Amino acid sequence: MKTSVRLFGTAIIASVIATTVAAQTSEDKNGPESFLFVQHADKATLADETLTLTGSDRHIIVFSDRPHRASGMIPVAELVKHWSEGEDSFASDPPNAALVGQLDDGKPVSLIVELSEPVLSEGSISYQYSIIEGEDQGDIKNPYVVIDTSFLDVKLVNSIGAATQLLGMGGSQSDFEPVSD
Repeated sequence: MKTSVRLFGTAIIASVIATTVAAQTSEDKNGPESFLFVQHADKATLADETLTLTGSDRHIIVFSDRPHRASGMIPVAELVKHWSEGEDSFASDPPNAALVGQLDDGKPVSLIVELSEPVLSEGSISYQYSIIEGEDQGDIKNPYVVIDTSFLDVKLVNSIGAATQLLGMGGSQSDFEPVSD
C-alpha cells in the first residue's frame, strides 16, 4: 500500500513537472536559472488558513528549469531561513504551490495554493496559505508540495554549496529522516 501511494505521488509530481517543462519555451543558457522546490510529508493538515506538513522530509528536492537542468537537495531549514531574502523573495511575492496527495478514502486530491510565512517546528513545517484553485480538504495523506519557481533561489542553492546532495549521486529523498530540528 505504501509503495502504491509513493508511486501515485511520484506520478503526480512527474505530471506537474512535465506540464511545467512543456509550457516553457527554449531559453538561452545565459538566461537566469530558476528553481522549483518539491517537499514530501506523511500528512498535510489544512485548518484556519494554515497548512501543516507533519512527518516531512528533512530535505527539499530542488531542480532548475531547462536548459540548465541542475538538481539537488537542500535542508528544509535553509528554505525557511532564506524565505524573505532578496528583492524578489518569497516573502515579498509569495509563491504558488501544487499540493497533491490522497484523502482517507484513497481518492486523489490536488489544490493550487499560495504559501507564506513558513514556520519550522519539531517534526513539522507550517505555512499560511490561501487557495487559488480547488477546495479545502482537511487532512491529506502522503502529500507532495511543488513550490513555484523563483530566479533568486540560485543564491539560496549556491550559498549552501550548489545543493546538499546531488540526486543520482548516492542518495534519494527516501534516505532522509523526517524533520526533527
